[in-house]
Amino acid sequence: MNNDVENFIKKLENKDEYTFTLEISPQAKYDLGYIEEKINNSNISDYIDAFVVTDSPFANLKISSILAALQLKQRLNNNKPFITTQTMRDKNSIALQNDLLNRS
Repeated sequence: MNNDVENFIKKLENKDEYTFTLEISPQAKYDLGYIEEKINNSNISDYIDAFVVTDSPFANLKISSILAALQLKQRLNNNKPFITTQTMRDKNSIALQNDLLNRS
C-alpha cells in the first residue's frame, strides 16, 4: 500500500478529523479530459481527501469505474487515492471477474 492510501486510512480512523471525498460519475466516454479539466479549474483537490468513482448509478450506461479511476489517476497526477464502487445490480459474477482481471 502506498503512503497516500495509508494516510487516508489513518484520517478515516481518526474520530477527531473530518474526511472529504468527491464523487465522480463519468459518462459513457473513453476520454475523461472533461472531468480532468473541471477538477483542475476548480482546485477542489486542495480540499478533498479522496476521489470516489461510481459504477453505473441509476442503471445508466457508464465507463467502467475501474478504468475511469485509472485514467483519472494518471491524468490528474496528484496524491489523492481513488476509490471505485461496483454495482452488482446489473452484473453477474462473471462480469465482475472480467472487470477485475482486465484492469489488473
